[in-house]
Parts: sequence; C-alpha cells; structure tokens
Amino acid sequence: MSAGVATNPEPVPVPETVLQKAAKKFQLYNPIEATDELWRAYANNRLAAWAIRKRDKEAEKPGYESPDSDDNFTVYFQRDDTIHVFRSIRRTIRELEEEMGFPDGLLQKSIAVLSCDAAFEEAYDPRTVATLSRIYSPSRPTYVDVHFLYHCRMRYDHLEWHFSIGYKIHTRPKGRGPAKELPVDLDVKALKDELGGGLANMHTNKGWRSIAWATWDNLGGSNFGQRRVEQRSCDLYDEGIVDLHEALFGPLPEAAADGKLDLARRQASVNVVRLLLAAVGIDYEIACEDGEDDAPPGMDQKDIKQGHIEWMLCGLSDHWMAREVRRACGFQLQRDPIQEAAGEKDREEERTRELDYYDDGDDPANCRSQ
Repeated sequence: MSAGVATNPEPVPVPETVLQKAAKKFQLYNPIEATDELWRAYANNRLAAWAIRKRDKEAEKPGYESPDSDDNFTVYFQRDDTIHVFRSIRRTIRELEEEMGFPDGLLQKSIAVLSCDAAFEEAYDPRTVATLSRIYSPSRPTYVDVHFLYHCRMRYDHLEWHFSIGYKIHTRPKGRGPAKELPVDLDVKALKDELGGGLANMHTNKGWRSIAWATWDNLGGSNFGQRRVEQRSCDLYDEGIVDLHEALFGPLPEAAADGKLDLARRQASVNVVRLLLAAVGIDYEIACEDGEDDAPPGMDQKDIKQGHIEWMLCGLSDHWMAREVRRACGFQLQRDPIQEAAGEKDREEERTRELDYYDDGDDPANCRSQ
C-alpha cells in the first residue's frame, strides 16, 4: 500500500443498551425510554418471576398442541386442580390479546402466576381458589399484581359464596440484590401478608386497591330458612383506570372534543380491567356499545367446553360488575340504568320476602346425614 493513502478504520461495534436487550429478550412492544436502572430492575424481576412462576407444565412439553385441543375429560382427572386456572388464564389472555390487536404471545408471556391454590368440583366449576398473578407491562418498566380470592360451595341447606379481587401497581421495579437473591417484591408470603382481613378490606393496605367484592349478608345465605341478600361493591374509579392503563400501556386515547368518550377510549379503559380479570382466569366480556352484550364468565356452554371457568360473580340475576366497570371508565349504556333499577328491585324483594319455616322434623339443618 502506497504511503499517504488513508484507510477506513473498522467500525467499532456499539454495545446494546439495557433497553435494547430487554426489548429483544421479552418481545417488548413500543417500549418507552427510561433509565438503565429501571429497565435493568424490570428485566431482573421478570426473569426471576419467570423462574418461580406456577404453570401448567403439560403445555410446555414437546408436541403439545393448541390449548383449544385440550380435552376437559382428561383435565378433570389431573391431580392438581390448579391446572384449570392455568389453562383458563392462558386461553383468556390469548383471546384478549388478539382482540386488542397485539402480536401473538405478547400478553401471554407477560403474565406470571406467583401463587395458586385451587379446589374444583368439576373442570369448570371452582369451589375454593386463591390466585396471585403479576402482569408485566410490554412497553414500560412497570408491573401490576392481581389477587383473587373465591369460594362457592353448595351445602345441604345453604350456599356458601364470596369473592374479593384487587390489584397493586409497581412503578419502581425491584431487581436482584448484590447476592443475586430474589427481588424483595417477589416474596409471595410477604405479598400475601399485605392483604387485609375481611372481603371489603382485603385490598386496601400497602398500595393494594380493590376491584370488587361480594358475598351474602351473613357469609352463607340459606336456601331454606334465611334470605339471600347480596352485599357487594365495585371499587374501581376513574383515576384508578387511568393509572392502570398508564402503568401497563401508557396514556389512554384522548377524549373527543365535545367531552364524550369515543369508542377507542372506552375500549382501552374496559380492556385494561378485563386484562386484570384475565390474569387470574376470569373471562368477562364487557360491552362498550349499545349493540353489544355483556358475557359474564361461564354464561356460554361453548366457553365451558373450551376450558373457561364458570365463576359466580353475582348473587342474584343482576350482572352488576360489567355496569360498574363501565361507570368507572366514564360511560354507561342505555340499558344500564334500567338494569340497575331492576337489580335493586330484586334485592329489595329478597330483603322483604316472607321466609318458609320448617317443622323440626322437616328442617334440613337437623339432618343427621350431613
């Protein structure tokens, strides 16, 4: 090579940023810029949760087909009833993911079930379930915990029923410590210890927020000698919906200039609540337009055959949760006030109806075979 001829130096490879590594590892979707510290803690937390998560190991074996091919007859004879919850979560998240227009697998891989205890009567009929799941944002270094406690059991003379569901937003992810120990907010026992006592107060401490709870007025209304008066509350509120959407997906779509909520904002608000429900296995279709119907979990026999669970989320015929979710999202459908009035009428009739009493010999509570 002749003297004085300049040569082009080899380009120096630019190391990947923490965000770029996280985006590649977790299939992030339009991730936002944040500090390396936040993204590193998010990545470490998510990897740690993935390592300890509870899951349906059968679905991860080579040759496993689509979840739609699962045979409930086979599932029923599994020793561990938690498999029904895992499969309901997977199916429900996958369907919601498609409905929301996300790439295949994006939301499914964002859910980690941290704890699940379950007892079922049938593959679709839960008796007692307690589930704690974590939803990792696909675009921000944040995550949301969802806790669900459920009990529904028919006794000879009464029906036991109650549930409570709530969430906690984590905006400052916790990574592993110097000794590579588990992130402190993945201590499942400590997370459960944060929960309060009683259904109404269960999700009110240490940053937890209640979504809804319900029961009979005496934690077990009788089919025979007592009234079954539903006590319930949906505790979602408008700013809470905004906080949830910002934590998981970013700001909500802007409202229309005339102050009305357009369809995109309605759907985005409702879907973030449906995602929280889906993370613990609840498939609840909530209408956003007057031409749509609400579909509470288990209302369609086809859904049961596909592995969705028949959760009982109302004590009477009034499916109030969908209406209350819409109210928290800032809108109501034309039928909502009519159905609300009908529901209140049913509750009042139950409170005031005359009871049927039994002679001692006919009282089911005196049956020795119980």
